[in-house]
Amino acid sequence: MDMEQRKLVAMRERAEARRDRFLNARQRTIGVDVEALNQQMAEKEARDEDESAASESRHMRERYIATLIEQREAEEREMKRRELRDLKSTWDEQALRPKNQVAKRGDPIDPYACGPAAVQGFRGEDEAAFDRTRLQKEQMRSWSTQQVAEKNARNQEEADAEARYAAYVKMLTERRGMMEHEEAMEAKEWRLRTAAENSEIEAWKAAQKSASRQAEYDEKVQEVQNQMSSVSKNISSLQFLDTGAAAHISSTITI
Repeated sequence: MDMEQRKLVAMRERAEARRDRFLNARQRTIGVDVEALNQQMAEKEARDEDESAASESRHMRERYIATLIEQREAEEREMKRRELRDLKSTWDEQALRPKNQVAKRGDPIDPYACGPAAVQGFRGEDEAAFDRTRLQKEQMRSWSTQQVAEKNARNQEEADAEARYAAYVKMLTERRGMMEHEEAMEAKEWRLRTAAENSEIEAWKAAQKSASRQAEYDEKVQEVQNQMSSVSKNISSLQFLDTGAAAHISSTITI
């Protein structure tokens, strides 16, 4: 009886411990799934590496664009110096021609000192308009090229970020489905195991109850038998006493 009671207590304790483990969602889904944690850490490291690579690529692209702009500006300055050098060379060559070596007849003409009738200059005339317009056009082309490159880089970066986010959402969805399936299977197994244990407990209780009833019945039967035996003994004693009393009376009468 004590052994059966200890078995029942041990089964109840195992069932309580299993139920506590099953209801502890944090330990079941996080503390125990080491593989999932390692996978999450690996994915985080991969994302960090991708972001670092993207940042490095963006810095390299910016340095490349800055280098292109510096090269273009250097080319523009070199072209301007070359044009000035060619112009000066042309002037020097023209100055050495014979027709330009004639004797001077007077002071050189100062266009700015001439009156309107000389048609040598006009008020408000912008002599650097051509060069300034050319430089402005070159600068606008440089800015347009830079803006297009930056826009393409931003679009590519946004597309890469969206692709990474879509992959991450897909991974989370798959992981959630797997975890829900595992939880459903664990819950089903727990219910089946609990039902089996409850069936065993009910069978044991029924056996104990049947044994108790049988023992009670045997005890009552034994009690009845004892009572019947006692009654039989009493009847025999009474019969013996009656027989002795009759003999005594007979002997007395005879005397």
